[in-house]
Amino acid sequence: MNEIAVERRLAAILAADVVGYSRLMGADEVGTLRALRAHLRELIAPTIAARRGRVVKTTGDGLLAEFPSAVEAVACAIAIQRGLASRNTSAAEEKQLTYRIGINIGDIIIEANDIFGDGVNVAARLETLCEPGGLCISRAVRDQVRDKLRVTFDDLGEQIVKNIARPVRAFGLSPNAIAAAPDLPQSAGIAATRRGRPGMFVAFAVVLAIAGAGGAWWLLGAPTTAPRQAEGVAPTAPSVVPARSSIAVLPFASLSAEGGSDYFADGLTEDIIAALGRFRDLSVMSRGAVFAYKSKRPTPEEVGRDLKVRYVLEGSVRRSPEQIRVSVSLTDTARSVVLWSEKYDVEPKGIFSVQDQITRRISGALAVRVSSLELAAAAAKPPNNLEAHDLVLRGRDLLSRVTRPANAEARGLFERAIELDPNYAPAYVGLGHVNLNAVSYGWTPDPSDALGRAETLARKAI
Repeated sequence: MNEIAVERRLAAILAADVVGYSRLMGADEVGTLRALRAHLRELIAPTIAARRGRVVKTTGDGLLAEFPSAVEAVACAIAIQRGLASRNTSAAEEKQLTYRIGINIGDIIIEANDIFGDGVNVAARLETLCEPGGLCISRAVRDQVRDKLRVTFDDLGEQIVKNIARPVRAFGLSPNAIAAAPDLPQSAGIAATRRGRPGMFVAFAVVLAIAGAGGAWWLLGAPTTAPRQAEGVAPTAPSVVPARSSIAVLPFASLSAEGGSDYFADGLTEDIIAALGRFRDLSVMSRGAVFAYKSKRPTPEEVGRDLKVRYVLEGSVRRSPEQIRVSVSLTDTARSVVLWSEKYDVEPKGIFSVQDQITRRISGALAVRVSSLELAAAAAKPPNNLEAHDLVLRGRDLLSRVTRPANAEARGLFERAIELDPNYAPAYVGLGHVNLNAVSYGWTPDPSDALGRAETLARKAI
């Protein structure tokens, strides 16, 4: 039997989680999601990228990142906690988002765009031991940073943590110690980049503003204003496309032969509703509104009329011991046309991780698809070359997958679109995002050069 090849590497792993997330969501779901998204986009993701790390994934209230250096990981965590403390000063106490952060060094397994292994598990356990607003690290990390960073960690002793066979020696840094810590040195690569290109990090922020912190946020930030009328031309009727795309996610049908899987289908529906609710240009019907249709079979057009939504997402789940198949389709209720359909097959190794994986894949692809349709309908002027427009839409879909092969394929599509129409701004935005991904996820041997290209492309798009 052929042995499965496993890719491994040594890395510093950062695990972060919001304190009291369920309470915050119960008190103000929309406000909490909006604040969480803003923290990630404006502070956390740029700080991780600036310290040569990459965001591996976000899971609701949690985040996992990896770094090539323990020093960079700890410096990044301290910068994030300082930034969050500063941002919280302008928020009411009951609405403040406070994080715990744990860091470990370990040998990790890389699979697709995710990481696994005891090194990751220990980082997650250290995060649970952390004081709110503070930082908790393993002994291996402390040994790497003790003579390189001017901060002193408290020895928390040997800790017995869940599902880890041996005790873990933990060290903590309190919020007060973080606030009192001196400014930490930059890495040589970052310092050199700043010296060589003083406007680079301004441009980096500009590209981040266009691209968001990952997923499809960059696409959803485009304006949806009506076309400007030429002088002497009578104004046309306003577009029927709303400023915010409206969508209803109907309860997924459970088609499993053994029955009893409604909980999985219902949970998947709720997670997709919550995930789509994070995109500011999508107006998503609430759980209560759509679950009124559970066990019924309305047509998408009926749902569109009842709930006054433009799009309806339908889906089904078929489970077996060997495989879970999720089928989804998106219908434009105004035109009674199926715009997109997809099937996802996964192995049910861990039901909750599978549910999270499917949610991310569907919501990312769906947000890209809907926003592409809306932007095409509301664009200020049509592209000069329809083939270039199609290439950009295909490239955007690839970017939503956030994998190295998809990023490379998207690069070729955007470059081809620019060749066909050198004045098509969305193609430059997409290519800038490709270079930004290469830096954020460690897919380039020369981050400074990739950032330089991203800056040039962002300015060209503007």
